Amino acid sequence: MKIFVTFALLLSAALAQSTTQTAKPQTKPAGATSGTQAQPSAPAQQNAPAQTGPGSAAPGTASPAKASPATASPGTPAAPPAPIKGQPMAKTKEEFDDFQAMMAQTDLNAAETAADAFAAKYTDSELRVPIFSTLMQKFQNADNADKTLVNAKKVLAIEPDNTISLVISSNVYAERTRETDLDREERFQQGMKNAQRAIDTIDTGLVVPPQLTPEQLAGAKLMLTSLAHSAMGYIEYQRKNLTVAEKHLQEAADLMKAKPDATTLYRLAVTQHAEKKFPEALANVSKAIDAAQGDNNPVLLKLAEEEKTKLAKAATPPK
Repeated sequence: MKIFVTFALLLSAALAQSTTQTAKPQTKPAGATSGTQAQPSAPAQQNAPAQTGPGSAAPGTASPAKASPATASPGTPAAPPAPIKGQPMAKTKEEFDDFQAMMAQTDLNAAETAADAFAAKYTDSELRVPIFSTLMQKFQNADNADKTLVNAKKVLAIEPDNTISLVISSNVYAERTRETDLDREERFQQGMKNAQRAIDTIDTGLVVPPQLTPEQLAGAKLMLTSLAHSAMGYIEYQRKNLTVAEKHLQEAADLMKAKPDATTLYRLAVTQHAEKKFPEALANVSKAIDAAQGDNNPVLLKLAEEEKTKLAKAATPPK
């Protein structure tokens, strides 16, 4: 099942609603420094994280393709100052032409090979981050968690505070780590670290198109912080730290009250079920059902309805 991809739609809406795509990269005059050009250039690395997200199987059940259940939402919004960094630009026409050729690749594996070749040729190119970010998002859209994580790591090797990559990678660690993985706890630790760093550095690590309004920027930060908390909550659920898990997931749900996230509410309900908090769990799974219906998410809707049936039985005392 693929709840994994729903996150992309939500986050794209938060970042790109009512905005236009940034222009293609311009070449930068010799001697110019990053951010000195007025025109937008290479696809902003965090313009619309096309694919990352929460969700997958019900907690405790195996999910497809090297994964276990997924995660979804939370966060703490920050004040909405203007975007901090300049748009990335090519330094020469050759670099720009190579960038265009690489971005024209339609086969993902060929595109990844071309991206690595570009990064090896232009070791200080500003376009490396948007290139690897785009690949990360495309692989996420294809539900390829391993390649999503590989390209997120490439972005973070260049920009350690890159918000989108931190959030996406933390969710991959949370969603796609199995009980049988020998490095399970190491992956969980890295997921927690990345999620917390995303929250701590969101004011300086998030790069968005300059035409984004303050309201849209605030909404993007809210959702990203929420998704970071959600990753932490789901990791703690799998660690059986239910009290801590509930705290993170409740914060995630509270931050998204204006646009309830079905996956977060579902996970919160499952966590509360494990804690035997039946009234609270029933209330949240009902909200998850409503949100899944509104989002036209049949996979999550089925999971939530099944969970509600289990909760109703568990909450009914035997006669």
